[in-house]
Amino acid sequence: MIRFVLGEVTNADAAIDVARAIAKLGIGEVDGYAPYPVPGFDEALRLPKSRVPWIVLGGGLTGAGVGFFLQWLLNGWDYPINVAGRPLVSAPAFIPVTFELGVLFSAISGVLGFFVLSNLPRVWHPLFEAPGFERATLDRYFISVRLTDPEVDAAPIIRAFEELGARVTVVEVKTTS
Repeated sequence: MIRFVLGEVTNADAAIDVARAIAKLGIGEVDGYAPYPVPGFDEALRLPKSRVPWIVLGGGLTGAGVGFFLQWLLNGWDYPINVAGRPLVSAPAFIPVTFELGVLFSAISGVLGFFVLSNLPRVWHPLFEAPGFERATLDRYFISVRLTDPEVDAAPIIRAFEELGARVTVVEVKTTS
């Protein structure tokens, strides 16, 4: 059984305050939902830094390496043509293709990395069943706490939400494991 304790507030400042207080409790996985990016929301939720930049760097370096290697392989090894005594492997001549493949691989790896790390596309999430959660895309701010251990008491979280003025909803999902 997985439980979500969901707190709903009506403005961004209250959402940041609630997120800070709930993250301080250190119980469960805290996440936030807002209709637009809220500055400071990530820090309040204590979310880790994104790994997407490292994925993009790896993709870019791989693309640049593949671009340079292919040009070296095709121009200098497989099909060498000596034109006016120029060198077969000329790094300055390889710069445009190397750069473009680096950019291409960076973009593709960034998009794919984002989708994989975000678990997208997600057609259904248990919080979609919470009454009023569809307003997270309109004018409401939600902070959720995911409790995977059935032994964990949700009362302190519910009490903290209520003390901060958030409307509380508990969503329970039965797992098939």
